[in-house]
Amino acid sequence: MAGRGAKEQAMRPLALWLVGRGVTADMVTGAGVAATALAQRIRLSQLNKVDTSIDESGENESLVQQWLRVLADWAPTALMVLALSADALDGEVAREQVRQNGPQESVINGQLVDGLADRLTISIMAFGLFWEYAQAGKNAAAVIAALDAFLVTLPSLLRALVEKRGGKTIEQSFNPIKFGGTHAGRWLMLIFLSLKYDQVLPVIKPFLGTRAFEREQWETVRIGLLSYLTVSTSVVIIERARDLAQTFKPDFVPASTDSSGFNEKTAHDHEQRANWYGVVAGLLGLASGVAISSLRKHDR
Repeated sequence: MAGRGAKEQAMRPLALWLVGRGVTADMVTGAGVAATALAQRIRLSQLNKVDTSIDESGENESLVQQWLRVLADWAPTALMVLALSADALDGEVAREQVRQNGPQESVINGQLVDGLADRLTISIMAFGLFWEYAQAGKNAAAVIAALDAFLVTLPSLLRALVEKRGGKTIEQSFNPIKFGGTHAGRWLMLIFLSLKYDQVLPVIKPFLGTRAFEREQWETVRIGLLSYLTVSTSVVIIERARDLAQTFKPDFVPASTDSSGFNEKTAHDHEQRANWYGVVAGLLGLASGVAISSLRKHDR
């Protein structure tokens, strides 16, 4: 709770500034989704180009061309960080709207938009990894990424079901086993997994000394982290399924959750609906991606 309070204090000045200029929480949420989609579009389009190593790429380029190439390489990452910031900011903007104008139906309905957007952005990022591996013919990695695109929607769904029944879930962000299954962990892991070899090498090169770090090694690291994300998310899913099972026991006493001034039942209904929409969207996206990939391979 202390961490959340510190985040709210940090975000509040910007939220105040945005609300004062007529920006709503839904606008911030929409900007985050758009940034994520644009980031994946740019990243996947870059994968179709010839990918040279960092040592070869600058030989015949001017300084301006090198800077433009670096900016283009980092544009998807910057957009995903922007989307993560929007994801953290939209809730504070909504709270500031309530502080200034009181509880509004538009803000409560915005919880549906925010819940759906959160699942959609995470699924878009995971689906981008699936598409990358499917196009490269790396079937094992594609299957893991496709599984993640579905699994990452489930922890939030189970949390909403638990809270609707009066139960509580606790996110342990610093537990190494569960970190990848938390909200912040999923975001950070997927952003890191979207980095290319040419982006990572200049960062880690000073720590390598005379040791080499080849492109294949980075791909091995990425697949390892992708597998960790699958395991970590599965652990959190099991834990939250257990929390949900506790709420069905005869001796279960629902916790009081009415502290925000909202209609809590309506808010939890919106959250649950958003999560189901996210699961269905993830499944449809996965099915369409597999179908498109299969058709492309057949055409070849």
